[in-house]
Order: sequence, then C-alpha cells, then structure tokens
Amino acid sequence: MAEVANDNIFLPSNTVFNLGDALPTKPVYGPGKLVIDGFEIGGSQLEYEADRANVFFQPEIYFDGGKDGRGGITPPNIPGIQRYDNIFLAPGSKRVDTALNRAWRSTVVGVGAAANFEELERCDIIGNSAMRYARFGNRVTAVGTLNMQWLGQTITQEAHPDYWFHDMFWPKHPSDPTWDVVSLETRNPGMRAKIAAYSDWATNSDQVTGNVGIGRDSILELVKGVYNTGTGYQSLWLLLNGDANAAFAYKALQSLVFGSSNAAFGDQAGRYFQEGSFNGFFGSGAGLDLIKGDLNLFMGFHAGAGVSIANRSIFIGNDAGRDLAGLGDDIFVLANIRGATRRPLVTGNFASGRFGINTLLTDLSAGLFQVRKQINGDLGFLVDDDVRVLLGATSALTANTVNARLQIAGSGLADASQHLSRYSANNGSPFLLFNKSRGATIGANAIVQNGDVLGTLQFQGANGSNFDAAAALRVLVDGVPGPSGDMPGRWEFQTSADGTSVPVTRLTIKSSGRINIATLVNAANDSAAATAGVEVGDLYRNGSVVQYRVS
Repeated sequence: MAEVANDNIFLPSNTVFNLGDALPTKPVYGPGKLVIDGFEIGGSQLEYEADRANVFFQPEIYFDGGKDGRGGITPPNIPGIQRYDNIFLAPGSKRVDTALNRAWRSTVVGVGAAANFEELERCDIIGNSAMRYARFGNRVTAVGTLNMQWLGQTITQEAHPDYWFHDMFWPKHPSDPTWDVVSLETRNPGMRAKIAAYSDWATNSDQVTGNVGIGRDSILELVKGVYNTGTGYQSLWLLLNGDANAAFAYKALQSLVFGSSNAAFGDQAGRYFQEGSFNGFFGSGAGLDLIKGDLNLFMGFHAGAGVSIANRSIFIGNDAGRDLAGLGDDIFVLANIRGATRRPLVTGNFASGRFGINTLLTDLSAGLFQVRKQINGDLGFLVDDDVRVLLGATSALTANTVNARLQIAGSGLADASQHLSRYSANNGSPFLLFNKSRGATIGANAIVQNGDVLGTLQFQGANGSNFDAAAALRVLVDGVPGPSGDMPGRWEFQTSADGTSVPVTRLTIKSSGRINIATLVNAANDSAAATAGVEVGDLYRNGSVVQYRVS
C-alpha cells in the first residue's frame, strides 16, 4: 500500500492492504483490512500508531483461541496487539516496552488504561492510567485512576525507570533511615525494615489473579496477591503483598501493607492498619487506630478506636472499647456509648474467661463474671475465680474456716437479707431444702445412717478478727432409715456457753416427739430455783417433775 501525503490513511470497505512485514508510519483507520507479516487484521477498526497505541472496535479476527480458532498465534511484528480478544477504546491505552504484552478478551477504556500490560486475561480495565504498569493481571477489573499499576512487578529489579515511582520505593527507598511513607514507620516501628527487605515478587500470573480495583488509587501498590477487591478512594492503597482482602469506601484499609483475608466496609474503616490477617472492620472508622493484629472484629462507628495492637478481640457498637488504649488481646466489648458517659453493656476476656455487665475492661480482674450498676459502677454481683457467688462483696469472705460458695454481704437490712416469696392459690409455701447423701460423688444417692447431720443453721458473731459460733440448729437422722419412705429425724437446738464458741445441744426433739432438755437445775421450789440462777419462765427439776419458775 502506497502511503499518500495525507496526515492519515483511510482503509476503504471491502479492501485488503498487504504491508508485508512493514508497519504504517501514519495513523490508519477505516473498515478495510491490513495484512502484516501474513496475518490479517480487519473489521471496523481505528488504528493509531499501530506499533504502539491502538483503538479497535469489534475486530473480526481474534488470535490465541479467539473466534477464528487459531489458538496460540500472535502477529510477531505487532507487539502492541499480540492478543486482541479485546475492545480497546482511546489512543494511548497501551504503551509497549516489551514483546510480551497481551490482552485476552478484555475491554480497555481510558488513556493509559493498560500501559505495559502482560497477560491481563479476560480483564475489564476502565480509567485514566488504570493498571499503568500492569503485569500478570489475570481476570482483573480496574476502574479508576492509577489502579493496580504495579501488579506483578519486581520493583527493585525492573529496568524501566518509572517503576521507581512506586510510593513504597520512591522518592525515598526504605533503606533510607528517614523513610516514613504516610507515617507507616512512626506508627509501626520496624515497618521500614520489612519493606526494605521485601523480596517475594510475583513470578507468574497465578500469583496476581482475581484482583478488582474501583476508585482512584485503589490497590495501587500491589505487586503480589490474589482475589483482592478495593472499592473507593485509596482503598487498599498501600497493599504490597496479600490475598483475599476486601475494602469498600473512602480509605478503607488504606495503610495495609502485608496481610490476607481482611475485610473493611465503611469510611476509613481500618485506615491505619498495616499488617495482619483475618480481621473485619465494619462501620465508619471501625478499628481506625489498629496498627497490627490478627483475628479481630470491629463493628460500629469508631468501634475499637484507640486500640493499636490487638489479637483475637471483638468490639461491637459505637465507640465500643474506647476506654481501652494500646494493647487489646482477647478482648470482647459490646457497647453503644457515643456522646454519653455510660458504661459498656458487656465486656469480656477470651483468654481468662472473665466477662461482666456494665463493667469496664480494667475491672474484669475482679472475677469470672460480674454485674455492676450502670450509673456509678458499684458492684452488685460477682462470681469469683473459684466460682463462688458473691452478692455485695468484692472478694470471698471466710467465716470460722468456712468459705461458702454463695455469700451475701451488705451494710443495711435490704442488702444483707434473703427473701423467699411464693404467690399461689393453694396452701403451698416457699421451700428451703437441705439434702444429704453418703454418696462420694455429686448425684450419687447412698443411704444415710443413724446420727448423720442432714442440715445445720449456725449463727456467728465477729470477734474482732474472725467470726465465732454462738448458736446452731441441727437436724440429724434419729434411728435407722429404710430404703424408701423411712427417714427418722430429730432437731437439736445448740448454744455456746459464755467463754466458749462451740455450740452444744441444749434441747432435742426426738423422732418419737419426745423433748429432751440437756441440763435442768434441781430445786425444791421457785425460790430455790431463783437462788440457783433460774429465771422466770425457765424450767427446773423438782424431784421427778419438771416445773416452770413463775415468780
């Protein structure tokens, strides 16, 4: 084809121009066909500087497994269109520096939208400079300015000088002690050295497949990683190496450099998070200040705000965990305290097994479970580390060597009382039950024996350092019990004499109904009984007769 003196060359319909192995030196357009080095390129198309940047509209011939069935064939002298199972729109959509560039069934829309790409199998690339230096972009969708422009590159080894514009390596290389891209090193000392030592570059398309970037600078710096999705301005902006991360909204996971399987939904969710895996950030500013950690969940506006390092923690609700600064391992917080001075509804620690209601994280050390007042944090209910239930006490109280499983302590009638009530339209009453078995394990039912104590009510008073027993009521087996429906019993009423703290039996009601009084003063009459110290209304023995002193 002879080139005319015009500024461009028009290919008329139904015409074929064989250029041999030459390339046109002027823009070529029109519905006709070109044959270059034995390969036919045709259909409705516009070619602009065919060796570098091209725009195609529905080409008739597809190479490498395309609709003509000639899989694996590429025009050797047209490096810019080696694989054009694609629709390319806009001049400058490709910049050719290597003979390996490919497109594979992709739609490329926008100036510079797939410059220097290699592989890019079945990709839709839309936006100014999207994937500018792309490599190995297997099934990648990029929408927005500068998306994924470093994908698959070996930053420190490529010859092209533009590769040094990667934000992690230019204008300062991380080997420079003053390097501190967007304060990564300030927030996380040691990150500069990790990036400087990075050498895990992608070597094939399988290591950079399935990434989707939508929004300016989303997934901009990724060099190796699969199945990442960034939607929103600078979402996953600094991700260097990681898989299966998802960020949606303005600057979500903006600072993530190394990590996999993280998800962020919400304005600036996980914005300063730099390294870690299996974390979820849901809500505006959720986990905003977290720098590194694994297996965390943040749900709610500024949930976990202030937490810089955390592992295996869960923060749910607006400002949940705002009272926690610095470390936050194994923490659980359920709260909605934005704009208020109220306490978190539930807090806990997965490692220790402690949790509380209306309890600050700093108070969890008190015991396994606790309930506090919302208004002032006063402790109302506590289960301590030995699984003792304490009502009113902050620690278990030992009284006369007994450290009971259920303890009630207070300074007034109400908080030092136990109330049993029953409301029913019958003759039933509240019921307090004492059970005794000779079984050696809980639940084992072994028959008791004559003399076994079935229950005791003991009354103690403080002596200045401990508590001493003053009196007791006991119920014992009073005879030989049978296998079923036969349990003889007796009451014993005990008191401690002056100078002792050991209650002894003073009165017994036997199983037969007889009443035994342990000690009676012998006296001939009331006057003699009075002399012996018997008071009015007390019993004394007059020979074989028991009498009351009446005067």
